Amino acid sequence: MGYVHFDSDWDGVKDSRESCIACHNVHGSSYKTMIRDGKLISSYGTTDKEPALDFAYLVETSNPLARATWPAPDGTYYVYAWWTKWSNRATNAPYTIKHCGPPETLEVNQQINGGQWNRLGTGPYTFVNGTVALSNEGADGWVLADAIGFDSNGDGNPELVVDNDDSSVTYSPEPWPSHSGSPEQYGDDVQYYVEQEGVFMDPDATLEESGGARMDLAGGSIYHNGVCGACHTGISWERTPYLGPKVIDARSDPETIAAPDGETNVLLTAFVFDHNDNVYSVTVDLSAIEEGNLAQTMYDDGTNGDLTADDNIYSFETTVPADVGSGSKSLMVTATDPDGDGKGEIVLQVTLPGEIIMDDPEATFVGTWLTHSGSPQQYGDNVRYKAAGDGTSTATWRPDITEHGDYDVYAWWTEWSTRATDAPYTIYHNGTGSPAEVRKDQTVDGGQWNYLGTWNFAAGTSGCVMLSDDANGEVLADAIKWELE
Repeated sequence: MGYVHFDSDWDGVKDSRESCIACHNVHGSSYKTMIRDGKLISSYGTTDKEPALDFAYLVETSNPLARATWPAPDGTYYVYAWWTKWSNRATNAPYTIKHCGPPETLEVNQQINGGQWNRLGTGPYTFVNGTVALSNEGADGWVLADAIGFDSNGDGNPELVVDNDDSSVTYSPEPWPSHSGSPEQYGDDVQYYVEQEGVFMDPDATLEESGGARMDLAGGSIYHNGVCGACHTGISWERTPYLGPKVIDARSDPETIAAPDGETNVLLTAFVFDHNDNVYSVTVDLSAIEEGNLAQTMYDDGTNGDLTADDNIYSFETTVPADVGSGSKSLMVTATDPDGDGKGEIVLQVTLPGEIIMDDPEATFVGTWLTHSGSPQQYGDNVRYKAAGDGTSTATWRPDITEHGDYDVYAWWTEWSTRATDAPYTIYHNGTGSPAEVRKDQTVDGGQWNYLGTWNFAAGTSGCVMLSDDANGEVLADAIKWELE
């Protein structure tokens, strides 16, 4: 499918372009969406595919190897093969002639000599219930099945021809994809198969068995997929199956705690996604809050804080000691199975007395702000952002100040090239002058606390920090921190 940079199935492998995912979401089958939330149109473990799309899942090759077999007429003949040449063909396509003597396997280069009869072996061969077979065993490219000819006198003009679409020709596994329209083909079409290493189309395969899929858009299928058909004759979605576990969502509840006078309880959880469900260990490194505890077991059995057994959400309830210190505490979760490890980070924020942190879910928004998640620089679960505007769209963080005094104020954002270099933060405080405006460059310094200034704030909720869209690029609203001096 060309360049790919989107992981549509959370397996750690980028398998699609975003444009393909978006197009298929809107323009898939008339009856079912082809791809939604990273899944193809079959339900997991079923074969309820849309027949009109000529849709088949791609599964890993396995023995027996792919094979096309033509029956040979009884008698003595020279044997010829016909194919269409192309640069992706095998240079060593193996034909096996089973005759009255020992079977003979001959390798031919299907990148050349297309559109003509090519003799296989020396011959002649005597056949009684004999066959000619083409396989992909050891092939270094696609193998192409077209016609096989049987010639009694060796003049290169076979009297008997068995074309690839003759009912007597058998294919394993079925079906081999077909192609038509080549000026070199014999008859109506040809059929082809990829080399042994890789995947093949299997109309009886399920999503859980797949390593991808293919949808042909020729002929009547365009009726269902006119938009796709404008660009494609067929679409293949392939990936190298990643069977190791993936830590999708790791978090602490609560996410922020005040530096404790005594011990404070937190619940650590992680959702672990694993294609073949053979995870045998999930641990969390607690050394950032508990010295020496590098691999604390997490549980999915309804104990140790786990709410529901066997739901793939692993949990561990622990205490944060009084002497832990303030700041961001990184707690790394590791899920392990025979196929590899998956990791995810829990970030626990520990604040000092007199310190207040407000994340974007606690802010008040005016105007249309979009939500984004997944950045390693974000504070908490997500961020909100807004394109440049006239200043009427705002995000406001209004803290409940418990102690009157001077506070250092900080802002947190994620950096990106489309961000404003002059994002306007307005600080409403307890001073005698006008509110203070501070402009910050959000194309840099992401994923950290950035100092805005120091102001006096009265106890209560009279003070706030406001970010508006009066800027030269996107403005991003994440977290604000007040720190009592």
